[in-house]
Amino acid sequence: MVERNLALLREQVLQRATSYLGAPSVPYSNPENGQDPENGFDCSGFVTRVLEETGIDLPRGIRHSNEYFDKFGILIHAYKPGDLIFYSYKGTAPNHMGIIYDEDSYIHAPGRINTQVEIKKIKRTPINASGEEVIYTHNPIGFKRIAMQEGRWYKI
Repeated sequence: MVERNLALLREQVLQRATSYLGAPSVPYSNPENGQDPENGFDCSGFVTRVLEETGIDLPRGIRHSNEYFDKFGILIHAYKPGDLIFYSYKGTAPNHMGIIYDEDSYIHAPGRINTQVEIKKIKRTPINASGEEVIYTHNPIGFKRIAMQEGRWYKI
């Protein structure tokens, strides 16, 4: 990726994401679907489309929320508009994601039939799951910032 100011990059991501407000959303079916504003976005397809159209080079093979959580960006605690937000429905793995819109809301494709890309309030809620495989107890489970490698270190 060409060297850019990261604050400006997050702003461009946010502008691109808001351009898709109202686009149809569809359930996740496979990595090749869910990235089209006419046929519908799933959550990771929406984020993928926005990042690619903003000129961000994604790691090869990244197409699902758990892959984004594992392979993309830097885990952060204090989020800003343009950062990524992650949820886990069963407390075992990230399975939903979106893009931070402002201090208390995010833009996402809900991934259900008859829904559309929308802005939604961020609410901290408990995950009602049990078992030894559960590793997350509250949603959202994490936030990540777009980062660029510079030598051994990443700039955020």
